[in-house]
Amino acid sequence: MSFGPFNIPKNVRKLSELRAKPLSEWPEDLVNSVKLDSRQSENPTVSIVLIAYNEEDGILPTLASLALNDIVDAEFIVVNNNSKDRTAEYAREIGAIVVDETQQGYAFARQAGLNAARGEVIVTGDADTIYSAEWASSLSRPLLKNPQVAVTYGIHVLLPENGKATAGLQFYQVAKWLSQRLKGIRRPHLNCGGASMAFRKSDAMAVGGYLSDAERGEDGKLAWLLSERGRIVRVGKRSARIYTSDRRTNLDGSLWKAFWIRFIGTMRYFTHYFKKQKEH
Repeated sequence: MSFGPFNIPKNVRKLSELRAKPLSEWPEDLVNSVKLDSRQSENPTVSIVLIAYNEEDGILPTLASLALNDIVDAEFIVVNNNSKDRTAEYAREIGAIVVDETQQGYAFARQAGLNAARGEVIVTGDADTIYSAEWASSLSRPLLKNPQVAVTYGIHVLLPENGKATAGLQFYQVAKWLSQRLKGIRRPHLNCGGASMAFRKSDAMAVGGYLSDAERGEDGKLAWLLSERGRIVRVGKRSARIYTSDRRTNLDGSLWKAFWIRFIGTMRYFTHYFKKQKEH
């Protein structure tokens, strides 16, 4: 897991190894440093909002990585979307603000987090992801400094759940990166995903928030609406990278099959990426 352009840093690997372990089994010195209670701001400038459904295995490493972020004046919210496991219990134990959303679905959960957030800037994440130490500040800084920026997003790096990195995985991620750069020419909203995206709350509320009729893709739709209010900026620096589970890729059956599915999808709309999208 330590070679290639999309290598996994040592601290990320360390947190990943703690998946599926309760805090009682974590090193005591680490537990004391990852509690979010003391990090919750009474008057947050930035709200970090995660959605979660049955994520008890991964949510503690995720929230621990956020506790180790260098962001200040922030609040940390987890939207529990009808989890049947200990997701909400673990989130509260580590000190996150837990919001329960009973309407099932990504858009409903994202909207619940947006409604609950008090910060000027919303940074969205997922509960199966480990975040680099400067992730939240890297995504929120352009929005706080430049009124012409409406949305920011970062780069995903796949984190193998089996702990094994392969040359094939590196190839897959390079291909994915090239696809994102292609889409970013005229349709950068297609690269905006809830695992690593930021925007102003006031802008999001002004355009109607997340679209509840979307089963998936609600983040890209919101980014597209927000693009009418300012630029979409890709934050490409390594400090803004996120490390997310490869389980969705595994569901396709094999890495090659996952690559082929996404390659066909990219080629099908290849010419579209050079034209600005006018309707959604």
